Amino acid sequence: MTSVWTPRALDDVSDVVTYLAGENPRAADALLARVFDVVEQTLVAQPYIGRPGRVDGTREAVVSPSYILVYRVEANRIEILAFRHTARRWPDHF
Repeated sequence: MTSVWTPRALDDVSDVVTYLAGENPRAADALLARVFDVVEQTLVAQPYIGRPGRVDGTREAVVSPSYILVYRVEANRIEILAFRHTARRWPDHF
């Protein structure tokens, strides 16, 4: 299984890490490392470990109490769709 990131998901992660780095660079680095660890160490090995998503056809992996990775499992890959703060309104589709 491989992972593929959508431009939206990469932008989401970049925006969050950039914002956090202004307040706490160590926390930003730790969150970024956690995001990639969840994808590359957990989801690639166990793609259905995340809960069913709020949007049809997606799954969600909790990265921290405040952040969730939204992804879709396809034939031989994990498609990372978005990185969302839990307090944000959820869209109808990705």
